[in-house]
Amino acid sequence: MSTSVSSTGSSTYGLDSTWVSIIDAQITSEKQYRLNKLTAQKDALDIRKAVFTDLKSQINSLKDSLGKLWSTDTDYALNGDRSVTIGDRSDKTASILTATASSTASLGVYSISVENLATQHRVSSTTAVSSSTTALGYNGNFSIEVGGKSNTFTVDASDTLYSIASKINSATYESGKGVTATVVNNKLTIQSKSTGAEYKMTLSGSPLEKLGIIDSSNNILEAAQLQDGEDAKFAVNGVSVTRSSNTNLTDVISGLTINLATDSEGKSASITVEDDTNSLKTALNSFISQFNTMQTYLKNKTGFTKISDTEYQAGALARDYSVRGLIGELNDQVNFSSGSGTIKFFSDLGLKLENNQLSISDSDKLNDALENNMDAVKSFLDTKMKSIDSMLGSYVESDTSFINYTLSSIENQQTLLASNIDRENTRLEARRNSLIDYYQTLNNQIISDDYTTQALSSFIYTSVYGSSSS
Repeated sequence: MSTSVSSTGSSTYGLDSTWVSIIDAQITSEKQYRLNKLTAQKDALDIRKAVFTDLKSQINSLKDSLGKLWSTDTDYALNGDRSVTIGDRSDKTASILTATASSTASLGVYSISVENLATQHRVSSTTAVSSSTTALGYNGNFSIEVGGKSNTFTVDASDTLYSIASKINSATYESGKGVTATVVNNKLTIQSKSTGAEYKMTLSGSPLEKLGIIDSSNNILEAAQLQDGEDAKFAVNGVSVTRSSNTNLTDVISGLTINLATDSEGKSASITVEDDTNSLKTALNSFISQFNTMQTYLKNKTGFTKISDTEYQAGALARDYSVRGLIGELNDQVNFSSGSGTIKFFSDLGLKLENNQLSISDSDKLNDALENNMDAVKSFLDTKMKSIDSMLGSYVESDTSFINYTLSSIENQQTLLASNIDRENTRLEARRNSLIDYYQTLNNQIISDDYTTQALSSFIYTSVYGSSSS
């Protein structure tokens, strides 16, 4: 053993490996008896907390999916949304019209018959001109009035068809009351930007007369009139309607925006406005998915997995009977009737529960209920979602609910165990220091005894045999 002597303390300096091994073995023995048991309990609590936290998340995800099927929730899928279908086209190859609906649109079918579309007023010069870039030799002013707003232009002898068109296009007009000019085949064409009779052009001035667009009384020549500015004329359910535009018609049917297609003249089609059931189907599928995910999770966590013919492994929640009971409660919610309307069961919507899994087994039945019995569907879902939400809420909403209370209890146990583990670590450290002091003292005593034995042996030898130097 070492002959070095060290001061007492936590250092093992002065002790050889034999003493250190004895100390480590004793500390390890005491650690296995107490600290390892405490650590194992802490690990088990950590796993249990994680499982219940995950379970709470699963329940909340299912609760979130209920809102879109529950009319009092802000995420309600049927919050007035409307769908629009265009049908009964008199010409199956034509577009005829398109439409969109807001939540204020009244449900129903609207028959639209188009007599003529709104058009832009368009005129063209009739006087023969050899070139669009040749100076015309005209002098004077001309005016173009649209919607009560007039613009005046000055022409001199150097102006050409192109320069006159440029002056027209460069002018400033009030919104919707402008005109454009182009030169086509050495002819000046002037057109109002907006459609409808309200935006027909009133023309005057000698340059336009010389160009063969108007006569001396400022009347447009018949040969110069390429297209009259007309309003769109159509009928809605037999009621005559006139509008200056063909598109963005928001004031014909309340809540609808209608656009007449360029191929609609002389044709008809119908607009059907219904509740938008697609959003409800999406919400219903989301609920089904969350329900099935929840049931699969519960089955895995509360069941027993066969390892061998004689061995089974229990799920993390297999012995939590309140959690195991949640499987039955969810199934009861699906199977039991709700309300007193014509739809009382999920099966009335074409849904089926089998092996704890919910599915749409009859889509035709679901579509029929949504199309022909929407009020009963809404009433049933309101009652059912409220009932499921209340049941799930008893597990997660209040501090005394099962899962929240369990998590709180686990956290209290974790705090207590952490304190006990700290206390045990402190005790083991003190115990190790005590053992070091003890074995350092014992080591020093052995060293001292060895020295005394050597001195006595030397004295006896000298007494018997005399000094070794004689």
